[in-house]
Amino acid sequence: MNINKEKSNTLKLVHRRILLGIFISTAILAASAAVFHVYSAQMDRGLSVPVKLPVPLSVFPIQLGDWQGQEIELSEATKDVAGNDDYISRYYRNQATYKSASLYVAFSGRPRYMKGHKPTVCYPAAGWNHKDTEPRQIVTPSGKTIPCVVHRFHKIKPLDQEVVVLNFYLVNGKMTTDDRSFDGLAFRRPNIEGDPAQYVAQIQISSTNENSVLEAGRDLTDEILRYFPDEEGRVDISGTVIAPQTGK
Repeated sequence: MNINKEKSNTLKLVHRRILLGIFISTAILAASAAVFHVYSAQMDRGLSVPVKLPVPLSVFPIQLGDWQGQEIELSEATKDVAGNDDYISRYYRNQATYKSASLYVAFSGRPRYMKGHKPTVCYPAAGWNHKDTEPRQIVTPSGKTIPCVVHRFHKIKPLDQEVVVLNFYLVNGKMTTDDRSFDGLAFRRPNIEGDPAQYVAQIQISSTNENSVLEAGRDLTDEILRYFPDEEGRVDISGTVIAPQTGK
């Protein structure tokens, strides 16, 4: 009899411990879910607000030297896919040399959104055939040497066309032609704080004429770079310094 009673008490104790374990686990899960919900809501609010440059790219001159520009409006679908915080899309024509080129400058304070946005992906997706890519350098009037790549594309239908695309990136103020430079874990952080000193910018100049691309790249790049924080956080166009919020 005593043996049966001891077994019964032991089973009750085990049962209580199991119930207690389930209760504790449930409480932990509920607390974790609550914390995640708060953090997720905070992140959603943070990510819904664009990261702003000290001076918006829309201020970039329509006329710069002999280059006269006009806006090229992007479709809402294109803007949604790009996911940029700021951009300009313009067509420039040199009134002295009659050369012309399209300028596209995109800024993202959340670099992970820029991954995959490169000419060798976007142009073939629009029906262009990639012919070749060549590393180049252009020297601006201020003496800056700009590393870039020149991509050449060809399309047969509906008309036989060729286009040349000059492309390079700015990653936290440093110029590069390699999109893998913003592919690490550090660039996958959401940047909830909206720190504009942690960013990727893409500078892309295109034309049917390669000399036009190189000439526009040479003449426009100095002014383009003034809008972005350099490696020390200085923004030349605004005369301000942004202190990078490292480690966030």
